[in-house]
Amino acid sequence: MAKTRPTVVKDKEDVGVSRAKSLNPIYSTVEDPAAFITLAGLPPSAEVRIPGQEDEAKDCPEGYVVMYEYPFILGFLFPFTPLARSFVEVFHLSPGQLMPQIWRIFTVVHRVTSGWRTPFDLADLMHVYDLSLKECCRYTLVTKKKKKNLCVGLAVNDRGWQSRFVYVNKASLGEVGNFLVEGWTTEVVDTSLAGLNSDSHDKCLRFLGCSVVERSFSRDGGRLGSQEGSQAGDVDEEETEDETICLVRHRRKLDLREEVVANSSSASEEEFEMADTSGIFGLVSYLPGLSAGCVFDGFSLCLLKRIRCRLSQCRGCHRAR
Repeated sequence: MAKTRPTVVKDKEDVGVSRAKSLNPIYSTVEDPAAFITLAGLPPSAEVRIPGQEDEAKDCPEGYVVMYEYPFILGFLFPFTPLARSFVEVFHLSPGQLMPQIWRIFTVVHRVTSGWRTPFDLADLMHVYDLSLKECCRYTLVTKKKKKNLCVGLAVNDRGWQSRFVYVNKASLGEVGNFLVEGWTTEVVDTSLAGLNSDSHDKCLRFLGCSVVERSFSRDGGRLGSQEGSQAGDVDEEETEDETICLVRHRRKLDLREEVVANSSSASEEEFEMADTSGIFGLVSYLPGLSAGCVFDGFSLCLLKRIRCRLSQCRGCHRAR
């Protein structure tokens, strides 16, 4: 059986340049360049070109950058957040080559860490994730072995995003667009370019110490907060990080003791004492002293109430002796 040869098309402005079409090509359905400029927050000087009827994202002509509506619908504005900028610049990728899952991760990371004095940067992100190459040289992030995914609720089906793209003239964006990569990168990405941070592990622990609600992806339809960089807070950074690490450890203790508390109605007094109630007393007294910036989810608050209730019962038993 003879092999099927790829279909070759030519663009009027790229005479002599042959491009093989995808097996299932997806073309742009964007119609209004001005509306895209407003949505993305591009400068007034931006030149947005609507792709031709047979132009795919990877057919981006020289001097232009592929941009999708998706990140801007999530709340990003050009020139994106520092983490997103460094991601495409360091890995030499077009913004259009980042699958929606990566933009969702950027969204959660920005909302959780935008107030941190020490920025959560590319090296911190790649401490947890690896790049995964997909069809048409697009990329997603996968969690490394023995690492825990920082974000929750990323498995979202956003249909139709692939047809909502344009070509943006890089020169028309001015100096602010210098970090952008023209065309469509096909070279293998070297993730070691992200570098290493000595405190990445501690930052990830602090991140995981936030509630599930804070770490969950959601579409609220609003713009992200300040996208120009992290804002310095009034709280001492070392003190905040120490409290966060303690919070993570105490939450782990809560997980270990949850079964004891849940079965406390049928457990004997001796079994409850084996659960190291002194540690729980210390935790209960510690929690009110945390800084106001720490947020507990509904489950944690419910569990603490149950612990306090059980402790009151134990105190009554001790007094009865």
